[in-house]
Amino acid sequence: MGAVYRAKQKSLNRRVALKVLAPNLAADLRLLQRFQLEARTASLLQSPNVVQVFAAGEWEGNHFFVMEYVEGRDLYDVMKE
Repeated sequence: MGAVYRAKQKSLNRRVALKVLAPNLAADLRLLQRFQLEARTASLLQSPNVVQVFAAGEWEGNHFFVMEYVEGRDLYDVMKE
């Protein structure tokens, strides 16, 4: 549904993962609501197996949420093995 970037939250001086909804998908209200539901649902989960969601929002038409950054291997690479 979007792209995930490694970013820095300057206010707390920490590395985070930033998930951004693809602009062409944000035009579809159903997909936008699904993206927002994903952020809300993930923010309610507390497990060592699920990253924390710190914030969600929209900036200049770009919808995003900010998550805990976890160092490690790409899931795609793990699944190939």
